[in-house]
Parts: sequence; structure tokens; C-alpha cells
Amino acid sequence: MASNTVSAFSTAVATIIGNIIIGPTPPSIYDRLIKQDALIVDRSAGLEVIRSHDPTGDGQVTIVKSKATGACFARKLTPRTRLDSHNTSSWDYGPYKKPNEVHVLEVSRLKDHPHPRILSFEALRHDRQGEFVIWSSFCAGGNLAEQIDFWRQRRRTEVPHQFFLHILVQAFEAIAFLHNGLRYAGSGKYYRDGNHKTIVHGDLKGENIFLRWSSENVGAMPDIVVGDFGTSIVEGHPGARVMAGTLPYNAPEIKAIYGDNPIDEDHVDLYFEAGAAKTPPADIYAIGVLLYMIAAKARKDRDPFPANQDLSELRISRDYEIEGLKDFIVKCLQVDPSKRATADYDEQTGIMTAVDTFRDMRDLLITKNPALGPTDWLHPQPVR
Repeated sequence: MASNTVSAFSTAVATIIGNIIIGPTPPSIYDRLIKQDALIVDRSAGLEVIRSHDPTGDGQVTIVKSKATGACFARKLTPRTRLDSHNTSSWDYGPYKKPNEVHVLEVSRLKDHPHPRILSFEALRHDRQGEFVIWSSFCAGGNLAEQIDFWRQRRRTEVPHQFFLHILVQAFEAIAFLHNGLRYAGSGKYYRDGNHKTIVHGDLKGENIFLRWSSENVGAMPDIVVGDFGTSIVEGHPGARVMAGTLPYNAPEIKAIYGDNPIDEDHVDLYFEAGAAKTPPADIYAIGVLLYMIAAKARKDRDPFPANQDLSELRISRDYEIEGLKDFIVKCLQVDPSKRATADYDEQTGIMTAVDTFRDMRDLLITKNPALGPTDWLHPQPVR
């Protein structure tokens, strides 16, 4: 009986690999994306500051424009952070901590295997010891959190159905790549990157999901692009000392590490321990929280996600009664990480078949509904 079960499972896996995962990613795709996303910043030609964001603990972000080419970039200057008994990762040395984003870029395959749903970035050491400049492509559509706030606060409306499904589909394309090296090839098929190193993002939320206008946009909507790898963990590189990310999005197994303790000198190690303990299921939980917050019309400032709620009683708005959506979100929010959804085609937990169905739903809505226009966006597509 056992051998028959194993044989049936192996046959199912082989069928998936042959029918859905059609093979390794062709090198020509890497070459095209590297050329397309190349960050060519000619500082000698002069850079004009377009706007500066308020500094955070991660650094100061400035949007700059090349006077020579007109291309825009995001420039983050990281702060000098002295190493101490709490924050030293296994790869840190010297008096200052290496920014985690820099480490991720160095040890992952993101630089030579870019992905259209992942923000491309490049790190350069600054003139002052301990400081780095992180250049990234500029997403002119802003971030998802501010776009949702724009709809709710200024337009007095909610996220349109086709864009909600667009968020779900393209966010999971990003997660399937980060976790499993899957790369959407079109028509429900995927390539898989060879020698992919799993990356746990560690802080998936609307503020770290960016909107990028391009000539390849689907349905006149900006692409969904995941960025900010400041709390990310790369497979095969243990010993990370990263914080636990944004607390309301943390999975139960992560919250259990720090409990109700405050982030202070006596308990900060618990939050570093929680950050280092994140695995792919923690990312799935975080994106489940984000999708729930949209579909339930919840406000993050006054309607935090009910983490202790019985999932059988989970409610979403009638306005988002999309077939299969509630079940999808519940699978992402399972308390037991071993039973939580995975961004693959696993027979028990795989959720990418549902993502493919939601992609078809999105495409159907695009053909049936009027396209969203410039006034629907906080940052509309720039006129060239």
C-alpha cells in the first residue's frame, strides 16, 4: 500500500512538473531582464533631487533624476549602525553593521537572476565607513498602502475588483519566485530558476509593495513589485540578526517568541530571535493579513487583524464575495505553519492553482469593465 501511495505521489509530481513547470528558466530571460533593469546611474552628469522622504531607522530615501537621461532612481543612504551584543549577524565584522539589504544582494541570486515582480537594486559602499548607498529602480506609482489610502480617504471608495485580483496574482508571482524560484511564463505555465536560493522577505505589507508603470502593464494597471529586503533571510546563510518586521503582520509562531513583551533593552533579543525564525509560511501569513484587510475593508489604524479569531468565523465584505477568495485567505492564515498555504503546486498546501484561476478572473474583469483612468491613481502613469 505504501509503495503504491509513493508511486501515485511521484506520478502526480511528475505531471505537475511536465504540464505546469515547463523547465528551467532560459538564460535569454535573465539577459533581457538584466538589460531592462540595469541601474545605470551616471553621477558625473548630475542628479536632480525630485523629493526626499522622511528618514527612518533604515536610512534616508531620496528620489533623484539624471540630468543627462531623465531617468529616475531611488537612492537610500543607510545609517552607520555600530555592532553590539544584540545586532551582530554571523557575517558582520568591524565596528559597523552591514545593512541586511546589502547582504541579501551579495548572497542571493537577485542580481544575476532578476524578476519583474522584485525591485531591482544595487549597493555601493559610501565614502564614510559603515554607510552604504542602495540604488533601486524608481516605481512612479508609489506604494500599495498609499494607493489604498487614496481610494478610501480621498475617493471614498474601495479597491476595485480587478486591481484587488491584480494585487493577489502578482504578489503571489513574487512570492512563488522568492520561495521556490518559480517564474510565470504565461498561459498558466512556469519556469523554475536553477540553483535558486529561497528568500524569506520577512516584512510583506502595503508599504513594501510598489506600483510600477511600464509599457508591459496589464489592463492599464501598474505592476506589483516587492521591495525592501531589510529583514529578509536567504537560504543557506543562518545567523541573521534582523528584527521581527511589522508586528500586526507577524504569524502566530513568530508572535509566540516575543509575546506581549515591549521592544526594549531587556527584550530586544526576543525580537531579533523572532526575525531570524521567519520561514516561507510567515510570508504567506503576512500576505494573507494584507488581503484580508482589503477584502474586509479593515483600517489598519482602528481595525487590526483579529489574530485570535476562529478562522471558520472569518468575514469579508460582501463587496468582495469573489468565488474562492475567502477560502484562499483562510488557507494563508492557518495558525499551524505546516498546514498553511504554500506558493507552489504541492498537493496538500499548494495554492498556485488558485492563483492561476484568479488571474483568469482578473483578465475577464479587464475585458468587461472600463479601464481605470488617470484620476483613479494617486500617482498616475507619467506622460512621456
